[in-house]
Amino acid sequence: LPDFASMTPVAERKRAFFEFTHGLVKAQNAEIQSRRARVQAQLRRLEANVSIALRDRQLLQDWLAAYGVKGDAGEAGALKRLLLRMDIIAPSLAMAQAANESAWGTSRFAREGNNLFGQWCFQPGCGLAPAQRSDGATHEVRVFESPYASIASYMHNLNTHRAYAPLRSIRSRLRDQSAPITGLALVGGIRSYSQERDRYVSWIRQIIIANGLNDLDLADQVQ
Repeated sequence: LPDFASMTPVAERKRAFFEFTHGLVKAQNAEIQSRRARVQAQLRRLEANVSIALRDRQLLQDWLAAYGVKGDAGEAGALKRLLLRMDIIAPSLAMAQAANESAWGTSRFAREGNNLFGQWCFQPGCGLAPAQRSDGATHEVRVFESPYASIASYMHNLNTHRAYAPLRSIRSRLRDQSAPITGLALVGGIRSYSQERDRYVSWIRQIIIANGLNDLDLADQVQ
């Protein structure tokens, strides 16, 4: 992770942070989009009553398991449910949350653990213990091998955890309408990310607007 704390003035730090995270978010979205294309291709085969190769079927089964989707890879319904979860996260949303959760890449957890989103883990020694933790709490802040791994985990979390079903529903409606997937559209679906709930949503929305991040969504959009 770059040494963002040493960058002054603040405008330079923000610009560097967004440039750094934007590239990683784009790369992870491209990986997700590539997987979606493979699932969509196999779904078309099923709908045309064409059999799926054993190797492809096993890969699809692995993805169903990874995304927590029940069903068999040979069922069109299972693949449709997978596509609801295996989808991109608007760059503006990811970048704004990363900025907020990592204090623009300067937090201890970002610097020491490559953790840009404050993600927790619950096994002793799995991460970094917070300096201030409620009595009886055992969670730690997860350590990642790279900032990219942190972004990939964050996106997977939004795509699979039941708390973010509202985000996935919003995104599905946008897909049905052939509308761009933007952070301003999705932000209402992350209410459960923080105990601050609606206030948190407002914070993230303001970061997106104040920094013109929504323009990146429209430029990067892959339909």
